[in-house]
Amino acid sequence: MDEKVTFSLNKNILSKVDQMIDGKKIKSRNEALEKMILRTVNRENIKTAFILAGGKGTRMRPFTYELPKPLIPVQGRPLLQHILDLLRKYEIRDIIISTGYMCDKIKEYFGNGSKFGLDITYIEEKE
Repeated sequence: MDEKVTFSLNKNILSKVDQMIDGKKIKSRNEALEKMILRTVNRENIKTAFILAGGKGTRMRPFTYELPKPLIPVQGRPLLQHILDLLRKYEIRDIIISTGYMCDKIKEYFGNGSKFGLDITYIEEKE
């Protein structure tokens, strides 16, 4: 059950809170503040993400004959990029990607992660 809390905010902070309100995902100051607080609290808990991206994607054939499954486009961007965008949104910046099948293509696309605001390390599975 939620509890009511009342406090005062500096106008600059309140302006940033108001900028978060988009009418869709965040509809009110209350939701915006809750999201900001959760980001701060959760930041301490998770610092690194480990992503398994080494499979051959056999059930996605014929697409995976030329592209590894993590690079298959979904709404114009690779599937793995959607995942990385969510991790960055929640301020998880250190990413370890375990690759295998067509790992060079994944490494070529994402590199060290700097162009996505991340620090990506790769572990290559041999089998």
